[in-house]
Amino acid sequence: MSDANDWTWIRLVALQHVSDGALPARRRIAWGAVGLAASYGAERYSHRRTPSVVERFTLRGHLLELGAETPDHLAADVLSETAMTAEEAAERAATAALPRSEVKVLREHRSITAVLDAVAPLVDDADLRERARRWVEVRAALP
Repeated sequence: MSDANDWTWIRLVALQHVSDGALPARRRIAWGAVGLAASYGAERYSHRRTPSVVERFTLRGHLLELGAETPDHLAADVLSETAMTAEEAAERAATAALPRSEVKVLREHRSITAVLDAVAPLVDDADLRERARRWVEVRAALP
């Protein structure tokens, strides 16, 4: 592979196959592994990390539906990608005139935590579930 576009193409094809309910689960899970590997390859050749992270979490959300991922593990990984707590994000979002750079950071957090909408209710660990739930609530207020 020579650049991020090659990796992105593979990643998108893999996401299509993972989402294809007509394929057997085993094949969809295999495509998920291809997509995750391609996501890391694309990130290595690109300066934009957030789209790769968001797509990885989206792929892992599909793998969760197929039983190849656990809600607790996915939620923990999503929360580890955040640079602030949900409460800090809400406080920043409530600021009247945010600088453009701050709006960008909050939008990245909104994208990164999107998978928590579906995952949070499934998390077994009470503390982790509560932290994920708070992000679900805060996301609506983020720019």
